[in-house]
Amino acid sequence: MSNINDLPDDLLVKILSHIPTKDVVATSLLSKRWKFLWMYTTRLEYDQEYHYAKRTVFSRFVDKYLLSHQHPVLESLHFKFKTRYAYIEIGLWIRTAVSGLEYASLRLNVLNQFNILVYIIRLIQNNEEGESI
Repeated sequence: MSNINDLPDDLLVKILSHIPTKDVVATSLLSKRWKFLWMYTTRLEYDQEYHYAKRTVFSRFVDKYLLSHQHPVLESLHFKFKTRYAYIEIGLWIRTAVSGLEYASLRLNVLNQFNILVYIIRLIQNNEEGESI
C-alpha cells in the first residue's frame, strides 16, 4: 500500500476516531469516499476552545454532528466548555449521543458546575430505572 486511500474503511474510521471531531468532519471534503467516514467514528471530542467558536456556533456544530453520527458503539464522549451551558442542552447532547448505542463512555470537563454532575447522575439513574436516555 502506497497511499492512505488504499486502506480499508474500517481502518480509516479507527484512525479518524483518534482525531479531534472538528478535524474529522473536515476530512469529508477530501473525496467522495471520505464524505461519510466521519459519521462512523467511535470517539467524539468537543472542545469549545479548540473550535474557536462562540457558544451558538459551537452548539450548532455539536447538534449537527451528534444527529449525523451512525456508529452503534461510542467508546468515549468528551465535552470541554469555556462558557456555561444549560443543563438541558448538555442533557440533550448526551441523550442524542448515547441513544441506540451498545456501549458509551462519557467524560465531561465541567469546572465550577457541580449541578451539571447531579443532573447527569439523575439522567443515568432514570435510564437504569427503565427510561430511555
